[in-house]
Amino acid sequence: MEDGTYSQSYRHKNIEWWCPETQEEGVMDYADVDYDVTIENGEIIDYSVTTSTIREDGKRIHFQNIPDDLPEDLDLEGAEKW
Repeated sequence: MEDGTYSQSYRHKNIEWWCPETQEEGVMDYADVDYDVTIENGEIIDYSVTTSTIREDGKRIHFQNIPDDLPEDLDLEGAEKW
């Protein structure tokens, strides 16, 4: 893959969430989480989660249990390069 930074979404299942305004919490069946992945010399050298908060039904929802590791099956083919 060409060197650069790519943005891609990954669908996580059973994501725990918390709303700071209402103090509600729960589990979503799934949530699409965005990642930025930097590649140099064909190797992933850095990555970060760029979506940790969403708006759902007018509430600000924070994801609680996004794994620290990059998903092994994250498909960067067709990812947006910037």
